[in-house]
Amino acid sequence: MGIHEPTKIQKEAIPPLLKQKNLIGVAPTGTGKTLAFLLPILQNLDFAQNLIQAVIIVPTRELANQIKSVLANFVKTNKAIRIKSFVGSTQFDEQIISIKNNPPHILISTPSRFNQAIDHAVNW
Repeated sequence: MGIHEPTKIQKEAIPPLLKQKNLIGVAPTGTGKTLAFLLPILQNLDFAQNLIQAVIIVPTRELANQIKSVLANFVKTNKAIRIKSFVGSTQFDEQIISIKNNPPHILISTPSRFNQAIDHAVNW
């Protein structure tokens, strides 16, 4: 990925996130916020468990796709990582079946789609 040194937001965010602390990080576009929260998630995954271990809620489908694209770079080097997006561009029932049949380690969703799952009392 061409990363040689962590950015300021990464230096400040990663240590507490690795300890599973809550954090609000604010930084300009292009400063590495996505990796600042993804790297601790990836570090804490237990690949032996066949269940959702992290849910990332983002405001738009486009941002969900962007984050999934960043994660795809890690999947290239570790095929054990399972990632799925859960957004409004695909049939709801099809997505639920896919998630239940092959649970991702990381689920990326928009608020409206995630709320739809809650409203339907989906049991992951």
